[in-house]
Amino acid sequence: MEIIKSDHNFAAVWIDHKKAVISFLDDKGHREQVLTIESNVSAHINFKTGRGYSSNQHLQMVKPAISQERKHQSQLKRYFQEIIQTLKGIGSFIVIGPGEAKIEFQKEIHKNKELFPLLKEVLPQDNITETQLVAYAKKFHVPVGSPFTVSKPKLIRR
Repeated sequence: MEIIKSDHNFAAVWIDHKKAVISFLDDKGHREQVLTIESNVSAHINFKTGRGYSSNQHLQMVKPAISQERKHQSQLKRYFQEIIQTLKGIGSFIVIGPGEAKIEFQKEIHKNKELFPLLKEVLPQDNITETQLVAYAKKFHVPVGSPFTVSKPKLIRR
């Protein structure tokens, strides 16, 4: 899918660990495109140590869990980087989503010196339709030439 972008457009990114949906607006606030990026991230396994295991049994359980966690983190980083590449050249954007994914993505964005200043807001939001995502984008988009100023991003910290 070809991505339509201009120097002055805006994006709203809805993200969870399974997919990201990105709504692009042009510099006048009109919808340009809605793009979906599948994560292909394997399920995250929360490993809790059990009582009553011998140290050998415990090690046999922990080693695969550590390997699975490393794989999960690597896949997650690739997924976030794919979204970041899609946002290159954007004028500004917001991030919306449930749970931890938006916060983890925000941390990845924070490492990107070019993209981080363009982040306007990080908002909690469960599942959302494309129409609702476009409405969010229009709510936060400041058209080019507008007399309104854009505030610095409000970041969610944990």
